[in-house]
Amino acid sequence: MNITGRRTLTQDDYTIGWICALPFEYHVAREFLDEEHNGPQDVSPHDNNLYTLGRIGDHNIVIVAPPNGDGNGLSSTAVVIKCLLDSFFNIKVGLLVGIGGGAPSFKHDIRLGDIVVVLLHTAVTTLQSIRTLGDRIHKAVDFLFVKSPQLLRSFKRPEATSDRLYRTSVTHPAEGGAECSTVCGNDPSSLIKRHDQGERDNGPEIHYGLIASANTPIKDASVRDTLVEKKDVLCFETEAAGLMNDFPCLVVRGICDYSDSHKNDQQPKCSR
Repeated sequence: MNITGRRTLTQDDYTIGWICALPFEYHVAREFLDEEHNGPQDVSPHDNNLYTLGRIGDHNIVIVAPPNGDGNGLSSTAVVIKCLLDSFFNIKVGLLVGIGGGAPSFKHDIRLGDIVVVLLHTAVTTLQSIRTLGDRIHKAVDFLFVKSPQLLRSFKRPEATSDRLYRTSVTHPAEGGAECSTVCGNDPSSLIKRHDQGERDNGPEIHYGLIASANTPIKDASVRDTLVEKKDVLCFETEAAGLMNDFPCLVVRGICDYSDSHKNDQQPKCSR
């Protein structure tokens, strides 16, 4: 017991692992903690992961990121998870949270800033409770920007005017570094027409379905559309397949681009 009468936490008290692959994901995740704890004091040999311990509500959480600041790729994520589980023996739930490339279709109106949650049999129970949290997520994000306004500059939802979904046949020139808004433009013949975002509810929408994982990002609209047609994929990412067989996680992705050759000019950090 400590001098306040509260039991001192041990590493066995942490039951949720929040896995981040990129440095900015790790630093933003820490801002969501209701309380940050000291430690960890004791990790397994050769465990060089970055750790932050804390609490959200009644849950003690370990936020973890790779030591080199870039866990993109299946093998990197698998190493991070192995070290996490070697140091924290009581982790029961994994959350793999980060950015991903959207796969919009006529069936799924996915926009920049939306959230995709993987739908797996192993996650159904957890998913049922998450389905009711849309409004709470919006409020939590809004509160975060009030608490840490410096984050608003880099992580706010993109303006609707910057959200352009180009036709599959329109590709961004490989040479040069010109912004997509300049070289690809806003010609209606190049864009897929979608309804005005004002018709949607305020804040990002949450989509539930299949997230495809590979070792490299998808940056080809024709490949994206083929997988949408064949598998009804909603999103692409580059970490989950490296750990799902050994440590099933609930995968959550914020959409930062459309898995094509075009870049999101307002969010330069969105690379996978």
